Amino acid sequence: MRLLSMSLSVLVLAVAQPAFAEFKAGAAKADITPPIGGTMYGYGARGKNVSEGVHDRLYAKALVLDDGSTKLAIATLDMGSCNRENTANIKEIVKEKSGIENVLCVVSHSHSTPAGSSGFPSKEKPWIRDAERKIAGAIVEAAGNLVPARIGVGWGEAREGHNRRKISDDGKAIMMWANRERVPTSPVDYQVGVIRVETLDGKPMARAAKGGREDAQRALKAAEQAFAGWSRTKRQSLTCT
Repeated sequence: MRLLSMSLSVLVLAVAQPAFAEFKAGAAKADITPPIGGTMYGYGARGKNVSEGVHDRLYAKALVLDDGSTKLAIATLDMGSCNRENTANIKEIVKEKSGIENVLCVVSHSHSTPAGSSGFPSKEKPWIRDAERKIAGAIVEAAGNLVPARIGVGWGEAREGHNRRKISDDGKAIMMWANRERVPTSPVDYQVGVIRVETLDGKPMARAAKGGREDAQRALKAAEQAFAGWSRTKRQSLTCT
């Protein structure tokens, strides 16, 4: 996998909390790696599109934020997608077990993750239903781990990637799958946002970053976290401990 060339300058600022509200945060994670042999998510260039192994374990990492009046749960998922049905099932479990109604599920969009078929590995015990329960469980666990905390934000830039939909002279869109010559395209969002959450004594609890790119670096027939997960495990730029 070609490493990203990143230019990132981030200033993390502690957010002062009102005297009447104590900001709290909690984090947790769950292993959602599927069994081998399932259909892979995304493009079909791999021939028989079935997983043959595990390159990286896949995780759901949850962060719950509480400002004293509202709780927000953010779950980052090593998955290609999390559709409305998946999200609704997760939210139902979370609300029942923790009372939290504001739930945001964010996927890495890795193409080396399972497709989430309701029939794999069997219709009686599909992996996707188990994954939903584990994701919800991580959120509920994070809610149980709430402690006084501080949060900060920062912004930077990663000039990587291009807009694959090139508009031709006749107004039609042409798919521009590769751009090794780095021909300028638009619109492209190069902005990188970072959130850091830490305990009051400065111990890191979680970091989250957003950036626009397509995680389809290679046609790997094995579960893989892709760049977002790789960043967490190899560079520790995204963590949720």
